[in-house]
Amino acid sequence: EYLPSGSNVLIPGAGLCRLAVEIASNGFTAYANEQAFVMLIMSQIALRRKKTFQIFPFLHQISGLDSLDGALIHATFPEAKIKLNDDLDDNGIIEPLELLNEHRLNLLAGGFEAIQYARTQVYDSVVTCYFIDVVADIPKAINLIYNILRPGGYWINFGPM
Repeated sequence: EYLPSGSNVLIPGAGLCRLAVEIASNGFTAYANEQAFVMLIMSQIALRRKKTFQIFPFLHQISGLDSLDGALIHATFPEAKIKLNDDLDDNGIIEPLELLNEHRLNLLAGGFEAIQYARTQVYDSVVTCYFIDVVADIPKAINLIYNILRPGGYWINFGPM
């Protein structure tokens, strides 16, 4: 195991916080950072209501799809059942609202660059998912990630970069 349970994990560009919910559900303390107002509002609605939503990520952006049917690909958020580790309730699920209330899921509104004004070396891991591809200044973002990671921390990146 690379990171102990309870480790601080930053997720910049968290969007609707789906990845942050998964990370928090697996025993880590997730810090979801998002700048886009629409994503902030929608994540609050999705996380604080006891209902699921279907998200159609390609509905309005069909370039690169093999057919128009691809525009109807969807994902459910939050997952109806989230499997956790051993400190579970009787049925083994937890609601995203519980993660918020227990401070295992924390929402940080604002641009990623603003994190540079926070303390350095506070995160055990930074997880980026198709984020580094869209930042304006990639070397600056990488330097910021380096500065906020604790010594021996991990940067996990998903995406083409």
